[in-house]
Amino acid sequence: MNACDGNRFEKPPEIDARFPSGPWQGFFLQPSFFEGQVRMTLTLEFRGGLVRGMGTDPIGEYTIFGRYEVDNEEVTFQKRYMGQHTVFYGGFAEDDGIWGLWHIPGMPRGGFHIRPDIPRGTKVN
Repeated sequence: MNACDGNRFEKPPEIDARFPSGPWQGFFLQPSFFEGQVRMTLTLEFRGGLVRGMGTDPIGEYTIFGRYEVDNEEVTFQKRYMGQHTVFYGGFAEDDGIWGLWHIPGMPRGGFHIRPDIPRGTKVN
């Protein structure tokens, strides 16, 4: 992260309802290693076009760092497992979360979906 990116996190949290900061949940698909949906829990912070956070899944703990665009709904981030590998994610925000594809260089791609972990009907800012 460069100095300019760090300044973006001094901005207030994103107000677009598709990008609420806080707890998120979801899954990824990796049929070569897991059967069905692999659950993950995340805590994400969206500010000034940058997203960062952390989470866990059956592989381990990880950090998240990336970017999002309110206008075109695109989201890209890196999921870095502690002491292990990095997974690259890219997708689009919709009303029910972020859908897209992940990849690890040299391996087949897989799908993912993450969404805010809030009760249905709860208003988010």
